[in-house]
Amino acid sequence: MLDVEATFCYLKDTLDAGGGCATAIATRCCVAWGKFRKLLPVLTAHHLSSKVHGKVYKAYVLSAMLHGSEMWGRNASDLQRLRRTDRSMTRWIFGVKKRDEVPSDQLLFKLGFHDVTAILCSCRLRWSGHVQRATSCIKRITNFTAISEK
Repeated sequence: MLDVEATFCYLKDTLDAGGGCATAIATRCCVAWGKFRKLLPVLTAHHLSSKVHGKVYKAYVLSAMLHGSEMWGRNASDLQRLRRTDRSMTRWIFGVKKRDEVPSDQLLFKLGFHDVTAILCSCRLRWSGHVQRATSCIKRITNFTAISEK
């Protein structure tokens, strides 16, 4: 008999059975906005290049937003929330308003990275590789133990 938990805390994010990872994503977006506001003088400084803005944004803000994202079973609305948060921050860095009609992909290219969903997929693939290697290592150890006992 296994107990089914309604909520599960992983890396300070709460995953719940009913809502999936929506609460975790909302929390991560709020944390990212906090980091973004702290770094706003650096991210909007005109004397720094776009590449420097991109490196600072990716190192602090984006990593805070995607912390623990390997475990998220996300859906389209969750991805849309992450994308919307990322793009609004990117527009703020460049001082571009929606009415200016500058494509977000062009702004992301200036910062030197891809869409947040692509980054999220690569994080998940990297994590699955770690799990696969750990699983194969455990199998080898258990097989070695079984052989040595014979």
